[in-house]
Amino acid sequence: MGFDPISNPHVLTHLESGDLYVLTTRGHCDCGTALGSLSGSFADDDPTYHRELKKFRKQGWSEAKINRWLEQKEETKEKHQREKDAQFKGSFRELNEWIGLITDLLKTGHTRRMSLLLHMYHGGLESEEIAILGKERVKLSETTSELLTSIKEDVLYEFVI
Repeated sequence: MGFDPISNPHVLTHLESGDLYVLTTRGHCDCGTALGSLSGSFADDDPTYHRELKKFRKQGWSEAKINRWLEQKEETKEKHQREKDAQFKGSFRELNEWIGLITDLLKTGHTRRMSLLLHMYHGGLESEEIAILGKERVKLSETTSELLTSIKEDVLYEFVI
């Protein structure tokens, strides 16, 4: 884990005066991070596939072909769930490191809060416009692996004792 201060004005406006905004990535990116890894979903907006089924029937698909398509969709969903479960199980070490960092920082007495912001950059670290979607306050006692894997991108999570 790195600790390099960065200055992104779009993020700094959401922080208090004197706060540090730091990049914890050591390498090029943290694309495989456990943080927020379960907040995304492979599920479709419409799990019944109403729109697709209507289109297929209009195109003349047989019910047998539609059922095969539905079975393939379900198999794909199950495969993605297995992959997410395996990723979660394999990420305990990283999650425990995050919990340890948050705990250690808060228990030093030098800060009353520590925040995390998950963002997938597409531009410059200090110039990309990041729209903070909200803030959530989390008590240290509520900080768990499950919570860290479910944090959402572009939400500022503030951890407090």
